[in-house]
Amino acid sequence: MGVTSAFLFGPLWPDEEAPRPFSYVDHYRVLDEKTTEEDPYELYRTLSHLEDILLSRQYEFMNLSLGPDLPIDDDEIHPWTSLIDNYLSDGETFLTIAAGNNGNSDNSLGLDRVQVPSDCVNALSVGATDQVDSEWKRASYSAVGPDRSPCLVKPDLVTFGGTPNNISIYQVLLILES
Repeated sequence: MGVTSAFLFGPLWPDEEAPRPFSYVDHYRVLDEKTTEEDPYELYRTLSHLEDILLSRQYEFMNLSLGPDLPIDDDEIHPWTSLIDNYLSDGETFLTIAAGNNGNSDNSLGLDRVQVPSDCVNALSVGATDQVDSEWKRASYSAVGPDRSPCLVKPDLVTFGGTPNNISIYQVLLILES
């Protein structure tokens, strides 16, 4: 819900009334009680739920903040990436995809690279920064590039995601609600 709040309202501050959103949001549950039975490197059942939404062709903008727990492989395009790229190839839907939260993983093994499916060529991958001001850096947990050719630069863009020392008001509210 934090991504949805950021999309609808932008930054929210304590004791300040949230502005009226200029859009609406539909949420779809693609993770359920059977997700824990899936292979975390494949999540094909979860992908089939996402495919149903893509097949509906009812959205011009979508955001995806999940996928297999797997950094990209230069030699093989993952089925998640292939399927999503195929549905987006007509240009009717604009999709943003989280780059991944594996940025602290072993760089020498490439385990910190952008995760599937943020390597799509027909979608924008979004990484995280550690603060909102001009002194920002990549958040340590945010996945890094390079991607495979032709999209060597990934993630495509970054935005504030929060860090343990500099969390956003969204994260504070989520902690309080837990």
